[in-house]
Amino acid sequence: MPFLKIGNSNSIDSIDWHQAINTKAIFFEDRGSTDSTLYLQIYRTIKRRIGSEMCWKMWISAAILVLAALTSEVNSACENGWVSLRPWGAESCHCYFFSLSHKTFDQAQANCVSRGGSLVEIESTEENNAIHGYIQNQSWTQHFWIGLKIHVSLGNFSWVSEPDVLPTYYNWALDEPDIEHQDEDCTQMQNGNGQWNDVPCNKTIPYVCEKISGYQRCEDVYGPNWRTLDTSISNKCYLFSKKDKNYEKTIKFCDKKGGTLVVIGGEAENNMLWLEMRNMTGNTNNNRWMGLMVDHGLDSYTLEWIPDPTAPTTYTNFAEYEPNNNRNNEECVQMLKADGKWNDMPCSKTQKCICQRDPPTCDWNTGDGKLFIFIV
Repeated sequence: MPFLKIGNSNSIDSIDWHQAINTKAIFFEDRGSTDSTLYLQIYRTIKRRIGSEMCWKMWISAAILVLAALTSEVNSACENGWVSLRPWGAESCHCYFFSLSHKTFDQAQANCVSRGGSLVEIESTEENNAIHGYIQNQSWTQHFWIGLKIHVSLGNFSWVSEPDVLPTYYNWALDEPDIEHQDEDCTQMQNGNGQWNDVPCNKTIPYVCEKISGYQRCEDVYGPNWRTLDTSISNKCYLFSKKDKNYEKTIKFCDKKGGTLVVIGGEAENNMLWLEMRNMTGNTNNNRWMGLMVDHGLDSYTLEWIPDPTAPTTYTNFAEYEPNNNRNNEECVQMLKADGKWNDMPCSKTQKCICQRDPPTCDWNTGDGKLFIFIV
């Protein structure tokens, strides 16, 4: 059955995958027009483009309902119960959940994770002010957990998603954190001024969760072949191709899809991609090209990420005795489906690949006022 999907003005590439599955793309441009004007444009255009192919009246109603949801001020990009707090900057693509239930820090984090998010990680004054302002506007008088705590490996306060990385932004209250109290390892946002204070982790208070907006997912903007994986590891979008191609053609394939062959930055990302490969079935479960090439010398070799020659090659995951240039022409690198290890192969070999591209931008509802409605 056909379905209605909204794309945004910053995701013109969405048209490609819709066309690939015989989608009809209807484009509207709203430069300061009123909602009623845009409704009328939707009405006339859908009726003209769809004609007798389906009940256009039903889809006009659906388009108006979707447009009404799209123009709501707070929750339009977030699922029910979450708020977006836009506009305040680049982080407006994040959704926030404010719970008045009193939990310990660990309980609060567990609840956020169960909702698909994490305790909020505040990265700027603008974000801090937006969260505190929302609490004030609700007339709440409690303090709230945020996702900052002391991690033993770092010996300092860091965010729950990056325990080994020092934050770049803090908003501590005067004389905080108070290191004289050894049991104050977790952080609350104070209700009165929005500043932070370290307190015992077993204290029970409300909390704020955070996650990326549903409209931010790769699948929703770039099409169903692109995947959002574990954003705590990488927020890149990934595409696992379905057809075998040699290395040169896979480069062109990824480029045509708006991306590049994958550049793997570390063990966590490698394992994440291998797990996806391992869980695939049928003819999609194969070794895959990645964006790494090997230049073999007489006694040594050098590595280079083709999509980004400046990317570090300090992390590698070659299988034992690899790369070995066994055929004297093995310059391209594949990830093995068996164990996620890497192996050099002739670039003429045909196999599937992994593409990557940057995540969608957060300003899906801003910019030039264009609205795409796709009828599939």
